[in-house]
Amino acid sequence: MEKSWRSLEHYVRHLGQIIWNKTINPERIDGVNFDGVAWLSDDEIVLLEITEEFNLDKIRTDIAKIAAVKIRFAAQSIVARAYIVLKDEPTPGMQDIAREHKIQVV
Repeated sequence: MEKSWRSLEHYVRHLGQIIWNKTINPERIDGVNFDGVAWLSDDEIVLLEITEEFNLDKIRTDIAKIAAVKIRFAAQSIVARAYIVLKDEPTPGMQDIAREHKIQVV
């Protein structure tokens, strides 16, 4: 699984670089490790969590850690766009619980 997960991470970061035209690297922000981070400008950041785990508890855990960082950025007038990227198609329930935090599960 480790090799597969690393391959997925690499693939998603590569796609992100194409989409946002910015380098995407793992980064630690406020004690939280993110699988991918891209600063689009001084006041806009993209946060990526990439996982092969496909269960609601994992999504809830990722949402909690992302939401705390998003709140801190919002207090500094920085827009944080957050995505949880799964290996498989997310369920409607996964997308619903993330929606209220303005996090996209894809």
